Amino acid sequence: MKFKFLLVFFLSCINSVASFDMNKNMQDAYISIINLDFDNAITKIEIEKKFDNKITLLYENYIDVFKVFVFDQKKYYRQLNLNKSRRLDVLAKIKENTSPYFLYSKAEIHLQSAYCHIKFNNYTKAIFDLVTSYNYLLENKKIYPEFVLNNKSISLIKILLSNVPKEYSWTLDLFFSDFDINSSVLQIESILKNDSLSIFHTEILFFMTIFQSKFTNNKKQLTFYLDKIGDDYKTNLLLNYTSVLILKKLGNNNLCIDVLNNRPKNNSIPFYYLDYLHGLSYLFNLELSKAKYYLEFFVNNFRGRNFIKSAYFHLASIEYLNNNENEVNIFLANLRDYGNTYINKDKTALKHSANLSSYNKFLLRARFLYDGAYYQRALDELNKIDKEINFFSNFNMITEYWYRKARILQKLESSSNEIISLFKKSIASKSNTSTHFQPMSALQIALIYELQKDYNNSKLFFSKCLEYKSYDYEKSIRKQAKEGLKRIANI
Repeated sequence: MKFKFLLVFFLSCINSVASFDMNKNMQDAYISIINLDFDNAITKIEIEKKFDNKITLLYENYIDVFKVFVFDQKKYYRQLNLNKSRRLDVLAKIKENTSPYFLYSKAEIHLQSAYCHIKFNNYTKAIFDLVTSYNYLLENKKIYPEFVLNNKSISLIKILLSNVPKEYSWTLDLFFSDFDINSSVLQIESILKNDSLSIFHTEILFFMTIFQSKFTNNKKQLTFYLDKIGDDYKTNLLLNYTSVLILKKLGNNNLCIDVLNNRPKNNSIPFYYLDYLHGLSYLFNLELSKAKYYLEFFVNNFRGRNFIKSAYFHLASIEYLNNNENEVNIFLANLRDYGNTYINKDKTALKHSANLSSYNKFLLRARFLYDGAYYQRALDELNKIDKEINFFSNFNMITEYWYRKARILQKLESSSNEIISLFKKSIASKSNTSTHFQPMSALQIALIYELQKDYNNSKLFFSKCLEYKSYDYEKSIRKQAKEGLKRIANI
């Protein structure tokens, strides 16, 4: 009841402050923005601009930010940065204001910019905006200690910091002495549990899911977020996307397909990345024709920077499994000609495309089924390979075969000894490719030994993992190995 009273206070008594009026029209504009209905939101914002309502600056920034995420084009990122400066200049001219939304608007504009800087790997600018936002929020909290949105944004900042690379950690120590992700997550949970603040839940869930990497394998936490979304994924594209990401972490590909089949169609802007996810979800269940439909729709319509090469690789894979050599060649040519290699998925797509025509089809099907968390079906595909006489003369495929089998048996909770034995076979194979299978095998063995408290062997394989150079997902795997060595250093 206390939070409910406070929210009513925020949304009503602020009406007395002419320059920051969070009235019904502005609340409706916010809801339209969160629903990606920008046309309706802009109409309401333009009405409020006639009354010099400065909250419109914040809401116009929201629109720019969501365009960056949905369209994934650099021109929208540049547009955001230009508009951000103009909006902050307007706010800077306001010398005194008695509304908690004054400093909060400044803080949010910086925080939202930080989201986009991190998406474009511009960490120096991201840290500047995070620090600036944080300081505004602390100041606002001193003046308005009961303004709950301060806590929402402070907690999101601390969660966002988990995405900043280690080389910037000195800045975190300098500016965020009370940096604690766990307490921030609990703070966010308290807001998500408060129905009187439900207007902000979609935004929180969306950005939490994108940027929080520390607890994403915590099934209890993920299930809580999914429960909060409920059936709202049917009416909101951001929540549809959020639900799919959570369900993938929970290993429920069938429900991913169901959620994507029920996404809303009445928004003012298209969210083509959902078509990419839709295609992959069908592919991971080996529903090839449906997968092809959505992946083709994605590449034919999406104009963003990322996932184009990945989509073409998966389209080529579909035709390879269907024995359509001409179509394979067309998609591989498109893969080489279109898209970028900013992200791992596109880098690995380009690399693996060179060997697709000689790839074992059972192994390829097993890889897709594994990605969809259909572990027994994936194992069944691998077991078919045992009957192929020539397979085990291909050193590169053997490396993946043993690795894939070990990973599947991990998921099926087989004995640790059997799993370690398979990972060791992957490491021992004479692969000459720069894939992640061998370093990841070493990492997994080290983690198993760590759980068994066999720290000598754990240290041995963490170190073995760090011996590998120039392979897929290297940064992430090396980070885990280094963290592992640090954990067991003084045991």
